[in-house]
Amino acid sequence: MQKTFLTNLGFLLLVNLLIKPFYILGIDAEVQNVVGAEDYGNYFAILNFTFLFNILNDLGITNFNNRNIAQHKEKLEAHFPRIIVLRFFLLLVYGVVTFFSGLFVGYSKWQLTLLAFLALNQGLIASIYFLRSNLSGLHLFKQDSIISVLDRALLILFCGILLWTDVAQSEFKIEWFVYAQTISYLITFLTAFVLVRRKISRLRLRIDPSFWKSIINQSAPFAILILLLSIYHRIDTVILERIVVDGDVQSGIYAQGFRFLDALNNFSFLFAVLLFPMFSRMLENGEDCKELLDLATRILISTVGIMAITCFFFRVDIIDWRYTTNIDMAATCFGLLILTAICHSTVHVFGTLLTSGGKLRTLNIISAFAVLLSLGLNLWLAPKLLALGSTIANLTTNVLVSGAHILIVHRIFGYSISGSVLLRLILLFLVMIPVGNFAHFFPGSWFISACIMGAIGVALALAMKLIDIAGLMGILKRNETR
Repeated sequence: MQKTFLTNLGFLLLVNLLIKPFYILGIDAEVQNVVGAEDYGNYFAILNFTFLFNILNDLGITNFNNRNIAQHKEKLEAHFPRIIVLRFFLLLVYGVVTFFSGLFVGYSKWQLTLLAFLALNQGLIASIYFLRSNLSGLHLFKQDSIISVLDRALLILFCGILLWTDVAQSEFKIEWFVYAQTISYLITFLTAFVLVRRKISRLRLRIDPSFWKSIINQSAPFAILILLLSIYHRIDTVILERIVVDGDVQSGIYAQGFRFLDALNNFSFLFAVLLFPMFSRMLENGEDCKELLDLATRILISTVGIMAITCFFFRVDIIDWRYTTNIDMAATCFGLLILTAICHSTVHVFGTLLTSGGKLRTLNIISAFAVLLSLGLNLWLAPKLLALGSTIANLTTNVLVSGAHILIVHRIFGYSISGSVLLRLILLFLVMIPVGNFAHFFPGSWFISACIMGAIGVALALAMKLIDIAGLMGILKRNETR
């Protein structure tokens, strides 16, 4: 199982590292530069508003389906045709509720138009995730990996043409960005549907209320978890845009730093995508997950930590390189936000094990606490400190949430980060601090200095056997003989 994990992780990382960083840093950031902080801030706040209702878009069906298909592949034939119809009705409900909620909070006509298309996009994204859950549940990881970047590749193509050619013969507008997303998601959805359809001998769509009721009851804990996660991950900019003076601008400043965090989180999210069906199947078969958990923990936390700390020390250079306005405040927010990537990587490993083990009540309790904490901190800090206040709220919430995940996994499964690994991680991060302080004195540009700092971090992680090449090769060889 670990050989499968490592092999598919390599392919998944390759395709994602080729596409997603360029999209975030090349396309998304350029869109914000062109349209300005105000328009982009409006877009970003409305986008996060659509996330608040994602419980209606999915009801936890995707996570339930991923775990279910990973453990019982034969159920795909019977379940898929019924769930597809259910998802269509859920999309309609989600769209109506989201639009009328936008009316209720006082969105303008222009904002409501943007909201309608962004809600449609969220429906397509949720449908793509459902289709991908079938591919990953069947362990078709390479096909899943291709689908995971297809939408971004198409967006690079479409937006690249609009941004860097004269084909439109007009100034780029934020609406074009949203429309390009719609087209890209639709093409990706159709491609993923064809891939899943090939695994089903006969597709006959069925309206089956009794089956829907059964699956919704089973997936309800997943739905509650999605709701809570959506709120505490996305409420920051919604509060900023609604209650703060010049909220759209402050939301845009926050977004400048958040986009880089989003890019780094994509890296650790890839682990969760692969780990979820593997943990599910191992737990179903009564296998010990400790070695796989330890492997993922050492690789992910050390690697993400090195990248996050390096970005922290070069925060001003990075923001100044990619953006043209609000550099100082955006860099301050970015420096704190990027450190939360370490927390996210921890949750992506330990939270995935809890989800695979069906410990959803526990996860919901943690997430409910996170929602209350995030709301309270944002309402307290955002009016006083603006974008920085929401940044501090985000960092505080994620530190406590990641710690809770580690403690709960130890209590339920008896697994934890060993004292040796924890000591090495702390030592690695402590050593990176003086390296970062001296990094600006390295010869060459800031980019070269940042690369040197990152390389030093990787060398230290290799020396400490946090990134253990010999251990990885040993796992490959052992699995080849089985």
